[in-house]
Amino acid sequence: MKKLLGIILALLPIFSVGSANTVKAAENDSQFTKEVIDGAYYYQKDKDTGKIMTGHANKFYLNEKLAYCIEPLVQITDHTYNSTTDWSVVGLSDEQEDFIEKVGYFGYEYPGHQTDKYYMAAQQLIWEKARNVETKYTTERNGGTEIDLTKEKNDILNLVNNYSSLPSFANDKIEANMGDEIVLNDTNKVLNQFSLNYNGQNKVSVNVNNLDIKLDDNFIGEETLKFVKKNYDNQVNLIYYKESSQTLATLRISNPLNFEIKIKSNGGSVEINKKGEKIVYSNGSYSYETINLPEVEFAIYANEDIVDSTGKVIYKKYDLIDTLTTDKLGFVKLENMYYGKYFLVEGKSAQGNMVSNEKYYFETTKNDLVNGKIIKKLDIQNYLPKGTLEFTKLDFTNGNVIPNTEIMIFTEDDRLVYQGVTDENGKIVITDLLAGQKYYIIERNPATGYKLSDEKVYFEIKENGEIVKATMTNEQIVNVPNTQKNQSNIGNIIAVIICAAGIGIIVYDEVKKRRNKSKKE
Repeated sequence: MKKLLGIILALLPIFSVGSANTVKAAENDSQFTKEVIDGAYYYQKDKDTGKIMTGHANKFYLNEKLAYCIEPLVQITDHTYNSTTDWSVVGLSDEQEDFIEKVGYFGYEYPGHQTDKYYMAAQQLIWEKARNVETKYTTERNGGTEIDLTKEKNDILNLVNNYSSLPSFANDKIEANMGDEIVLNDTNKVLNQFSLNYNGQNKVSVNVNNLDIKLDDNFIGEETLKFVKKNYDNQVNLIYYKESSQTLATLRISNPLNFEIKIKSNGGSVEINKKGEKIVYSNGSYSYETINLPEVEFAIYANEDIVDSTGKVIYKKYDLIDTLTTDKLGFVKLENMYYGKYFLVEGKSAQGNMVSNEKYYFETTKNDLVNGKIIKKLDIQNYLPKGTLEFTKLDFTNGNVIPNTEIMIFTEDDRLVYQGVTDENGKIVITDLLAGQKYYIIERNPATGYKLSDEKVYFEIKENGEIVKATMTNEQIVNVPNTQKNQSNIGNIIAVIICAAGIGIIVYDEVKKRRNKSKKE
């Protein structure tokens, strides 16, 4: 029963691949055996004390698991060992432990290294790291030819030194849009040495040294891809120890190299640029200037059922998505919107501009790319309320229209906004007068034959689109006859007639005398 328990305890760590957790020591659970390496002897010399130890070179096994000696110049005095994953029973530094684990991992059992030379090379590197010793392997116990392990040691050390190499994109944060396809190429060419641990909503796969990522068409959020260095088997690091006997270890890497990549999948955005108007008075006239309109409120609604990548309904049709208010530049943005159809309505305008009653329909799709991001841009214009004045100038007496009358129009606070002359129909029509305020009209120059009017005609445009009619009358200038002048003229006429008559009588009398004289002769 005790033997069975020992076997079970020995097998338990096998199923803890990659775990950094400490397994409690199990007593007398590991049986020591060895295999002689023919024609090879070890030599150890303590550089501090000069102590030397030699002997046959062997491969060691605990419960049939290959093991390495950890302590130079220490004999093996027992064949039953306790086991643990806790390095503290050895008393090495973290740096020594890490190096020794890697050397043993890349030693004899590493694929392609199953020769006695790789075992001896790994053992020699372990001894020299654990203690200040000189070691070598020879063909005879106290002499012979030194066995050249240069190639094997270099192979192992090259793998140890490169073990910490990570893919070129390790620990990066990848940010892209829903539905994007991303290929990350590992320029360090070590990605295929790592296993991917991921069970998310996007499609991720390792293709040699490329990481292929296909973001789901309607997934918004951040996910983490975890990678861990592959092991060539499922054994764990085990330390075998017994008082007054050599400590051995089945060497694997306690804390396999790992890294993460974060994937952030962004949704679409709608950006609203809100413009408005302000009125500008200058040189006796007015105009409207386009301005950025702050503090305008919008509400965004779904115009269809909006679903995520799993088919879950996030918003039903006509559900309110969010409310937005433009900033001082008239700009506002809603981010991370799922692909779908929406509409927005305006709830509040600002600075006297009218609220737009229009519904603005839009759809976020992959086609709305702006500088690599999915952005739907909406430019929306608001307007000040305006109305129209129809002015007519009339004759006070007969009601006829009067052309060529010059008038001026002022706001009620005496700001001149218009100056002009009535047309042939006696009219002036002014469009786009700002609504919501009062005005008055005065005459500046009357038409010819009419008196200057001192009347002020007031009018008010109360709402957008209103047409206001106003009239002003003028009196004609009337000429009064001069009686004395007329009497003087009549007298002159009479005098002229009398003179003419007198002259006529004289001439007639002279002509008559001449005729009579002629008859007598």
